[in-house]
Amino acid sequence: MRMVLSYTFSKPVDYWSFVERQDSTPLITNLPGNWYYSLSHSKGLMAFALGQYPVGIDVELIKKRDFDKLAEYAFNADESDLIRFIPEKSQRLFYRVWCAKEGWYKALQPKQQAATSMRDLSYLALVMRETPWRVYEKQIFDYQLSLVTSVKLQDIVLDRTFLLA
Repeated sequence: MRMVLSYTFSKPVDYWSFVERQDSTPLITNLPGNWYYSLSHSKGLMAFALGQYPVGIDVELIKKRDFDKLAEYAFNADESDLIRFIPEKSQRLFYRVWCAKEGWYKALQPKQQAATSMRDLSYLALVMRETPWRVYEKQIFDYQLSLVTSVKLQDIVLDRTFLLA
C-alpha cells in the first residue's frame, strides 16, 4: 500500500501513517481528502484500490468450499439457484458472485454498510447495470478479483502492478 500511495502522491514510502483496525482495512490517517481506498488479500495475493470515487475490491483464491453454506449467508435466492443449477460451473460462478458482492459492500459508506446485508446486494442487477455501481471482474491465475465502483469502467485506469520479491 505504501508503494502505491507513494507513487500516486509523490511522497516517500515512510510518509504514510496507518492505524490498524480490528476486522477492517487499516486507516490511512494522512491520505489527502476526497480519496477512497479498499484492500483485500487471499492466500498470498493482495489487491489495493485507490481512487477519487467510492471503490471496493475483493480477491479470493479459487478452491473447493461449502458453497451452499456460504451462499446461505450472502446470496439471494436467484444467486443461489444460479450456483445450484449449473453444477459444472458452480465454483467459478460462486467466486464471481461472492467477490463482486464483497467488493460492492466494501465500496459502500459505513452507514450504508450497517444498513445493508450481503443478501440485499444483487449480483445480477450489478452485472446487468441496473444499479449506479459497476463491476470489473478478472481471473488472475487461481484467484478471482472484483473491483466495484461508482464510476463508468471506461474511466478507470488500472495503473500499476507492483510485484515484490
